[in-house]
Amino acid sequence: PYTPGRSDIVLKWKPPSHNSIDFRLQIRKVVKEGELPQHIGYLYVQHETEPMATMKATKKLLPYDNKIIECTFD
Repeated sequence: PYTPGRSDIVLKWKPPSHNSIDFRLQIRKVVKEGELPQHIGYLYVQHETEPMATMKATKKLLPYDNKIIECTFD
């Protein structure tokens, strides 16, 4: 069975240009007074209750709400 988290037994090497991390994406519509509503993506790791990061959620991302997504850093 799959066990989430780090394993010192398994070695998975990638070149730095291919490093990525998996997040659970939760998209929320944020409405601030006097501003247009916007969608914000909150990125969660494992079973954490606080997001590790946020990102602007475009229309293209909306179908991935509450899904696990693979992210890279440019």
